[in-house]
Amino acid sequence: MKQKIFIIQPYLTKYRLDIFKDLDSKFNEIYYIAANDKYYNYGVNKKEKRHKKILLLNRINLRFCYYLVGIEKLILRIKPKKIIISGDFRSINYWIILLFSKIKNIEVFVHGQGLFKKNKKSYLSIALFKISLLFCKKYICYNKFTKFDLKNRLNISSYKITNIDNTIINNFPVAPKFKKRKEIIFIGRLRENSNLGILFDALIELRQKYKINFKLKVIGDGKEKNKLIKFIKTNQLKVKFYGEIYEQKKINKISKKSLFGIYPGNAGLSVVHYMSLSLITIVHDAICNHSGPEPSYIKHNYNGFKFRYNDKDDLIKILKKIYFLNDAKLKKLAKNSYRTYQKLNKIKMSTKFEKILN
Repeated sequence: MKQKIFIIQPYLTKYRLDIFKDLDSKFNEIYYIAANDKYYNYGVNKKEKRHKKILLLNRINLRFCYYLVGIEKLILRIKPKKIIISGDFRSINYWIILLFSKIKNIEVFVHGQGLFKKNKKSYLSIALFKISLLFCKKYICYNKFTKFDLKNRLNISSYKITNIDNTIINNFPVAPKFKKRKEIIFIGRLRENSNLGILFDALIELRQKYKINFKLKVIGDGKEKNKLIKFIKTNQLKVKFYGEIYEQKKINKISKKSLFGIYPGNAGLSVVHYMSLSLITIVHDAICNHSGPEPSYIKHNYNGFKFRYNDKDDLIKILKKIYFLNDAKLKKLAKNSYRTYQKLNKIKMSTKFEKILN
């Protein structure tokens, strides 16, 4: 008999869906539960959303928390043996399910970022983590960095804390080869914390002061798009917007000639996407400010570069440096970037999840 497993996430995303689909086998029956988002599809098409085991629920947003309506009823009706839930303390469902799991004898596996984004003296967060560890079967950190950080912050060596390196699967990767040294690409949502403004300012100064001209490709959409387009037209920058694209084959084609991938703001899994395209990745150095811990995969001068957080002059310094690097060094950086992606995916995430679940 198959064991029923619930995957509970804040939103239904393509990269998560692809990973957890692999868990659905002759041994496991997977149900994917998330909020029904009207504004973003996160790469998931309508056909996938209609799958009978994808359950999209209404989300009620409150001031400091939110609630997905109907999860508890689904647990009582379907009777899962195990639950993988996103470790979001703002979710009311999270705390209900932890308590519920003890009453109903359900194993709960929390998947989260740990404490790396929290203030060093965040006593409330530390207390909430310790409560979580009392109720859950395992706390699965996003990568080794977050696992070590969490254990140090909690000052414990709990067997319950483990990690699976967070990654994506790109079915259309770009193997490292010589590309155009003057071409940079950005892939991500166009929002304030993407901080494309600092990149645009740096590109203007490079052109005016040093006669250095980079071409920038932007894949993504968001609230800042119109403002950014107006800015580049006013300042005559070499920037091409491609809009929102989730098809990996299309992104492969657009990025084939690009040598550098940049995320001037707070990055997450985008850096893994960059490495799958053998892009030399540029991010800021304030790891706690990033959206996720994935920028910790970037090693300065090995597979990418880091500039000081929100420091335009330091970003200009990095861009000047990469512009004049010799071909041999650029090839080595691109190879190392791609190797990092390959290493992250040597064993599939779904296989690692299955091992922890069983």
